[in-house]
Amino acid sequence: MDFETARFVLSKSGEDCLKELTARYPSIAAPQELSVIEWLRKHARLNQAQSSAILEVAKARQKAAETNKFSRAAEMFFTREALEQASGEEIAAYRSRRFARVFEANTAIADLCCGIGGDTTALSRHFSVTGVDLDQARLLFAAANAAVYGNAERFAGLHEDVKECKINSYLGAFFDPGRRTKDGRRINNPEHYLPPLSTIHSWLPHLKGLAVKLSPGIDYEKLKDLDCEIEIISQDGEVKEALLWFGTLKEVGGETGGKVARHRATLLTSKKATAPARDEDERAPGENDRAEVDSNSAQSENQRVGVDASSPPGDDDKRIITFSDAEGMEPLAVAPLARYLHEPDGAIIRAGLVELVGARFNALKIDQDIAYLTGATPAKAPLMRSFEVLAAMPFSLKKLKAELQALACTSVVVKKRGSPIAPEELLKALALKNAHKKAKHDAEPQTELTVFLTHLNGIHSAIITREYKA
Repeated sequence: MDFETARFVLSKSGEDCLKELTARYPSIAAPQELSVIEWLRKHARLNQAQSSAILEVAKARQKAAETNKFSRAAEMFFTREALEQASGEEIAAYRSRRFARVFEANTAIADLCCGIGGDTTALSRHFSVTGVDLDQARLLFAAANAAVYGNAERFAGLHEDVKECKINSYLGAFFDPGRRTKDGRRINNPEHYLPPLSTIHSWLPHLKGLAVKLSPGIDYEKLKDLDCEIEIISQDGEVKEALLWFGTLKEVGGETGGKVARHRATLLTSKKATAPARDEDERAPGENDRAEVDSNSAQSENQRVGVDASSPPGDDDKRIITFSDAEGMEPLAVAPLARYLHEPDGAIIRAGLVELVGARFNALKIDQDIAYLTGATPAKAPLMRSFEVLAAMPFSLKKLKAELQALACTSVVVKKRGSPIAPEELLKALALKNAHKKAKHDAEPQTELTVFLTHLNGIHSAIITREYKA
């Protein structure tokens, strides 16, 4: 969206169009888009660019509300792409609280590559924030979104390349570099980010603290020379992002005895949360049969997060659970498969803290190089999902299919870690839709089972399980 079109969207005429469109089309499905555009062109007499922009903002508001990314989504301004890239309200609020432990109120903070201001909405509650971005339309939307949260006077937009920013004008900064190519593909090498991660080296000598947002799928070996804390955040079971904390921001991570974490896993949870679907790099094919694809790859704190008068509206029954390697971490032994297989939260896995969590809950590893655990009792959610083991075998399609049929399984979830087999291909080969007709008469009916393709002490295996529900 260009600058002039964004200005129109923010004008009284634009806002009136948005209100009328929302009243007429409370939910805009894809087949309705052409009708919406025609209505905007004829009824509101908008040109093509204006019509497309109004439709885009309306649909983005609906998406933000449906995904609970922002509690005030109906009043905010987004583009589709900028909404996808923006941090959600809850994560941004969590992050801003660490800033608030370091910097005094109204300190000058830079939000570098601020986009539509997902983090600005949280940071500007406490600080004087300058949002820096090359996209003028997004800067306009960031200012409008700060106003939605009542913080317009604490935000200023700066249309500038962040590499040219006078960083010594600020005490702290948050940096969210572009991590996708123009055609939407993820960028995995941080030196190909827009701008590259190495840009921070010229900033660090001038800042008291810096936070950098990364994709959780990054190759963490590329970060080994950086003096920072690496934090992986999940929200209600779904891995969202990685953070690098530098300077004083690194040193206030909540450790005691002068020890500072290198790796941290933080789980933002709520009572309304359901079982985790997948982390952001997983795919979700299928309808009746689903596949969840995992990539291969200490201190515990529970807090009730209150909501003060200036907080955005929303559910205040939140917990923050965090584990770190500040106190050290001992290797876990490999043990035979017990009654339960445990899958730690994705943030714990990506932060490399599986051994730490396993030791806390008397669980052992099923393989030296695999991030699944096993134990005699189910684990406590949301740290891990537990699955009751029904059968396990060295991988054989014939034996696996026969066992699933014997268990009257008609629907299966396939999860993999360390296996070369594509879950989608296995689902197709299993062809379980009519399995109940061939099942043993005395078998207990199953609604859905989960098959893990993984290693058991070095042996490529299939484990048939039923998810434990507390």
